[in-house]
Amino acid sequence: EKSLASLAFIFSLQRYDPSPLYVFDEVDMSLDGLNAEYVGRLLRRNAERAQFIVISLRKVTLKFAHQLFGVTMRGDGCSRVVGIRLDDIHDVEAREGARAPEAPAPAVPVEAIR
Repeated sequence: EKSLASLAFIFSLQRYDPSPLYVFDEVDMSLDGLNAEYVGRLLRRNAERAQFIVISLRKVTLKFAHQLFGVTMRGDGCSRVVGIRLDDIHDVEAREGARAPEAPAPAVPVEAIR
């Protein structure tokens, strides 16, 4: 409930005195699936007026993104940023219904997206 109240306050402020950029770090983590989906829809709708950078591990929220990036750890301990194609995620979700194990979303280097 605190997460929802905080988000409601932020979105209310956005309507009153908008900012061009918002950064949310795992705001959906303590929410159930239904409310996490609601937050994803709210972010998508409000993205017309501002840019949102959202850090999340929940597919139910991420499916509303315009663009996804993943950060992985390479074998040498350095981080690697990869772009994730939204069409590929939808393909993976369709395949998940046909088989039990979860397939990872295909990743491409960020340079390939440009």
